[in-house]
Amino acid sequence: MKRVLIASFSFPPYAEVAGVRASKFCKFLPEFGWEPWVVTVDKRYYGDKILPTVPAELNSVKQIRFPFLPIPAARTFASLMYPLFILWVLLKNRKHLDAVYMIGSPFHPFLLTPVIKNGFRIPVGLDFRDSWSSNFGFDGTQEEDVPKLTKSVHRLFFYIEKIALKFASFATFATSTLTNEYTGLIPEYKNKYHTIFNGYDRDDFLDIAPVSIAENKTIILTGKFHVYTPDAVAMFLSILAKFPGLTFLYIGSEENIIRSLAQQLNVSKQVVTMGYQPYKRVLQFIAGSDYCLTSTGMDNGMGTKIFDYIALGKPTLCLIPEGSIIKKECSNIPNILFATAPHSQKSIEQGLATLLALKPARETVVAKKFTRRHSAEKLASLLTNALVHKPEKTCG
Repeated sequence: MKRVLIASFSFPPYAEVAGVRASKFCKFLPEFGWEPWVVTVDKRYYGDKILPTVPAELNSVKQIRFPFLPIPAARTFASLMYPLFILWVLLKNRKHLDAVYMIGSPFHPFLLTPVIKNGFRIPVGLDFRDSWSSNFGFDGTQEEDVPKLTKSVHRLFFYIEKIALKFASFATFATSTLTNEYTGLIPEYKNKYHTIFNGYDRDDFLDIAPVSIAENKTIILTGKFHVYTPDAVAMFLSILAKFPGLTFLYIGSEENIIRSLAQQLNVSKQVVTMGYQPYKRVLQFIAGSDYCLTSTGMDNGMGTKIFDYIALGKPTLCLIPEGSIIKKECSNIPNILFATAPHSQKSIEQGLATLLALKPARETVVAKKFTRRHSAEKLASLLTNALVHKPEKTCG
């Protein structure tokens, strides 16, 4: 079995979504001939964003963690030192590794790519996951609205990416829209670009007991809402009053914002908010709900919760921008509806009314491409191909 070093700053027991991509690769890669080693950081750098338990399948994965230093701005320090730590791990274990795969963010470790290729003669893949140099905000802020200083910083990011892509064996993106964006931004390396979706792990849905929070119908949104579509949040909450038999359950870090808006709009009796919940518990709440809601402000943003909704067959209303990757990839999946920006009271109300007329339809065949196992299989194929074409030393 070949061995790949996966560099991922965020990794379980980190509780948020950034650590899931790497952990699912680690779970499924051995099925396709690759043993993952992980280089990451001590869990104390994650603060209180810690899982109560770590997935059992990760117990056998070799993990090399940057040690915790109890100093001011410890996480920032660890982030800055992380590339040097990766380099040290490579120096120490170079005879045992066949490839390297670096997952952003942070993205500045991508600068190690020419060193890995020329110094270690090891193929290296880059996982952008989301955009870096071209991402000016979750809400879809346009470049012309960004301050000059921010633009200058992002220009530096762009050059780092360009250098890294030159020496990388391949690069992966979480959506095809992002892949296409980089094809336009840096077309000279487009043959290296591949889309590897996030998705869902079928094992996560075994023995999920539905949990309901209301006797009437329930619509749920988990994750970010207000940061993506702040205007749509107020519109949606105000519309709730027209559907007195519907309860909205929000689970995520914006619970205080949602609760406050619900009070202002006099729909508190129809709104239930919760903060962070363990993933399995979230799945129980989704399973116990009748409908789902998701939103994004960027056409390349797909998020991860949409995959849970698909897997559980829940009728879902997606509040999305024009040209969204969500509509492109999910338009042929039953019970997935779309309301396109600019959002209005009328469009959201119509979308919600149509949604409430639908019935659940358990996972469909078309959703197979969104499984984590399928994503790991694609990554394994890219790693194997990169190994066949092992890098020769490149100058300049």
